[in-house]
Amino acid sequence: MTSRLTESIRRAALGPPEKDEAPENGFLKPGLPVWRRLYGLKEDFLAFQGHFEGRPVLPALAQTLLAKDVAGELCPGLDFIETIVSAKFLGLVEPPAVVAVYAQPPSAEPGPGQWRFQLTTAQSGGPASPAAVMRLELR
Repeated sequence: MTSRLTESIRRAALGPPEKDEAPENGFLKPGLPVWRRLYGLKEDFLAFQGHFEGRPVLPALAQTLLAKDVAGELCPGLDFIETIVSAKFLGLVEPPAVVAVYAQPPSAEPGPGQWRFQLTTAQSGGPASPAAVMRLELR
């Protein structure tokens, strides 16, 4: 399932990661670069299947894999989550949704270490709302 989910995530990407400004909530550290990548998640996105029947929501595992996908694009070979240092899921991601993943490496250059991520979600051109914040130790 994980390899199929990883492929689904890559297909849902709406372009490459781009440098951006950190969203306003204070989770990402000032002074370090931030990249943003968008994902278009439709009703048929693999992670929505069976979670939950009648009211699909994006599972925490899929949100974590979206974050890892951005880091892997910025630093090829960085594909192992060593530790989930912290994760707080702030709102439901329901289809169809555009999820923005903001990624911040541990230093000025992307590489192994403790990354910070902030996810927001928007539906049908509406305003973005917080979805999750997490710190992942990546290798």
